[in-house]
Amino acid sequence: MLNISQLESDLKPIINDQLLRFPFIMQAYIGANMVNTGLKTRIAPSTNAKLEINTGGLFRSFSRGGVGNIFKTSSTGSFYQLEYGSSLPYAAIQEYGGFIKSKGRMHKYFWAKFKETKQPYFKNLALHVEKKGGVQIPKRPYFAPAVDKFKASNQFQQEVKAKVIQGIRAWQERQRLSNQ
Repeated sequence: MLNISQLESDLKPIINDQLLRFPFIMQAYIGANMVNTGLKTRIAPSTNAKLEINTGGLFRSFSRGGVGNIFKTSSTGSFYQLEYGSSLPYAAIQEYGGFIKSKGRMHKYFWAKFKETKQPYFKNLALHVEKKGGVQIPKRPYFAPAVDKFKASNQFQQEVKAKVIQGIRAWQERQRLSNQ
């Protein structure tokens, strides 16, 4: 007699293990949409088409368990769901762009950073904020293109299928041996 409930319980940890690999794979795609130019060569406002990495906090927020990381898996029967992203407050504005209005202190922060680092980047930001009343963040998508490339590659999906098929074959072999 075939034990289908045993198959389901055998496949669940296989699928869960594969889902745990997801953040590592996605982070590579996300990183491809970022560039580390270093503060010495940065200008303000930036004209780079890619998101420039300063501290790396946003990039690290896509690591499972990282500060600001969103990684949740759930399953109902044979349906698996994965939620993944970053909850850092600046993640969305970097993806979609927008204006950040100064509350009167932003320029002071940039002047303090300039005094501390002597980097013209911060001086230019301070002057820009004083002139414009805030900072315009251009749209620099990093997450949506990563998702698109992930889907198009289909490699992860094929690897998950291969592991599930291995699990099914192992279950079939156990069923065959138990029926002898």
